[in-house]
Amino acid sequence: YVDRMTFGTNGTLSGAPKVVDASRNGLFGPTLVSKQVMSTVNPNVLNQAIFTAIVGFDEGNGSIINEMGLLMKNGDMFSMATLGGISKDSSIQIVFNWRITMV
Repeated sequence: YVDRMTFGTNGTLSGAPKVVDASRNGLFGPTLVSKQVMSTVNPNVLNQAIFTAIVGFDEGNGSIINEMGLLMKNGDMFSMATLGGISKDSSIQIVFNWRITMV
């Protein structure tokens, strides 16, 4: 089962998000923050799981978060995404909700 959400700073190339292919088994760079997830089922879409993690006020400061992954309990990567980047400093905490719909 999905246990953790990891965040990193090596998910872009020249400012554009890197492409994640299906063979990828980890972040592009080292893990900046790793957080245990809260898992819920969307009550309005019963085949959709929501994984929530909070990067707190004192975590990842001075960094640009631009890659994230969902890790299984055994450490295997379940899913990964890259993004343009979120500048993190101590004035904010960030709540990430990652939705996976089973078809």
